Amino acid sequence: AEYMGKMASSKFWAQVSDSSSSESESESEDEQQLKAIKQQKDKYAVESSSDEEDTKRVVRSAKDKRFDELLSTIKVMKNHMKINDFGSLLNDYDTLMKQLSKAKTIVEKEGHPKFILKFLLDFEEF
Repeated sequence: AEYMGKMASSKFWAQVSDSSSSESESESEDEQQLKAIKQQKDKYAVESSSDEEDTKRVVRSAKDKRFDELLSTIKVMKNHMKINDFGSLLNDYDTLMKQLSKAKTIVEKEGHPKFILKFLLDFEEF
């Protein structure tokens, strides 16, 4: 067993030396291997974003999500109205109507939101 320990500790079983030097070599090799493994683990641990995020997730209702989407599209459309970008307005109008159809169940339950009605009146006058 003593002989096998010396063989395993020497690199490629080519060098067999006395027990004190082989033990110190094996300890230093083991330490180097442990450091390398730890560095690899640290490398992946640093890249993990879930550990760094200490902020709580905000749970919003489907109604709030849909209305926020509609509001952001309306904001973009108002900016396009200011610069008279009619091509973009047409695309934005299509997007607004698609978002409104996605929110159909919410609109049926709650009624049309006032900001949509107000904007559509302003858009018709434009």
